Amino acid sequence: MMIFPRAMLVFLSVASLLTTDFRNLRHCARAELSTTYKGRYEKLLVRNLQAVSKIVGFFSREYRNFNIDGIFGLQALDGILQDLLSEARRKRIKISSDVLQILIQLHAKAYVAARKAQPYLKASDPDYYRRDGFLARQAWPFKREFRSLDTSFYQSIPQENQKQGPDAKTSNECISDLIGDHRTGASPCNVTDKCWRFVLRKNTMGYMTTHQALYLMILEVKGCLPIIKKRLLTSQMKRKGTVESIFETLCANVYKEVTSKEGVLDRQQRSRDVSEKDLYMEQCYVCGILGYHKFLSLDRLSVILGWQLKPGCYGIDRNTSDDRKEDGNEVEENWSEELINNADHKSYFATNTRSEDLENGKTRKLTSNLPAGCRRHITGVATGLLGVYLKWLLTVPPQMLM
Repeated sequence: MMIFPRAMLVFLSVASLLTTDFRNLRHCARAELSTTYKGRYEKLLVRNLQAVSKIVGFFSREYRNFNIDGIFGLQALDGILQDLLSEARRKRIKISSDVLQILIQLHAKAYVAARKAQPYLKASDPDYYRRDGFLARQAWPFKREFRSLDTSFYQSIPQENQKQGPDAKTSNECISDLIGDHRTGASPCNVTDKCWRFVLRKNTMGYMTTHQALYLMILEVKGCLPIIKKRLLTSQMKRKGTVESIFETLCANVYKEVTSKEGVLDRQQRSRDVSEKDLYMEQCYVCGILGYHKFLSLDRLSVILGWQLKPGCYGIDRNTSDDRKEDGNEVEENWSEELINNADHKSYFATNTRSEDLENGKTRKLTSNLPAGCRRHITGVATGLLGVYLKWLLTVPPQMLM
């Protein structure tokens, strides 16, 4: 079956809504399951596709008002969609025709929304876009096959480490150094001693751990792996000095933290703190895209789907939120709230920017125009995680989903 020629046709009519009747959707290419389990699996597959459709639709409407973080989440999803389509075209996975058509249309809409967002991202902060825009300019190609996680890699977190402040500045600087800057002549793959200490720092928590992993992912995507071979060989590591061993150690630590937090994110009484949900989903996305299926389950997916707001975004649920925390600076751990709420990552968004301003290269300082309750960072994180779940549901053997 030829997929991509069909996808090109879809691009020509990308403004049209998805036409597949989700209620009649069945993904037939699965091994036989028990009737009860199969029913639950199919229901969650339909709900996941609906959620992805809603969030892509949200980006299609609101692309002018997103920052690099949010569009990176959309590109992470599109990278997964492209991978699924490629694997289906090569007949490495079996996907029913109705699901396949939805994936094609979702890829088309995500691609167009991300492309339309680029001039607005650049205008909102040209210097930041020049340095870190790589993360939002193309579909995120990083991938791993699903695999088990050796939780014995877990490092116990000393009490003093749990109280240490975050190092967001170092993280951002190191990622920028890794990407490079053609205007200033800064070469990519610049792994400084400071950044190497950052990525090998032990006993980290929260966003710092996920950013250590993201740093290594970017390092791989930028083709920088050969540069760190000598560093890994000379590093004093108790286990074999490889990037994969670092990933596994980081995610073993993250898994301990995720499971300890699931009492806070109660299935019946959803957490009122948007920062808790943001961190939880970022942790599951990062280690999920690394292939560790231990972070994914039908129960967790059901909870995450329940957090999506009516417009299709993620953020503050007005029906359950504590208004006192809505615009506060309280975060239980790690990065400051500004990385999660409106002004995250230097993006100052406004409304009603004229197209001629963008064409003339004027800086666009903006205020939020997202629907009430919607937040950029958590919407981007959720978009990537929904993509990971879509890949998991469509490619993992049924016995691993139970």
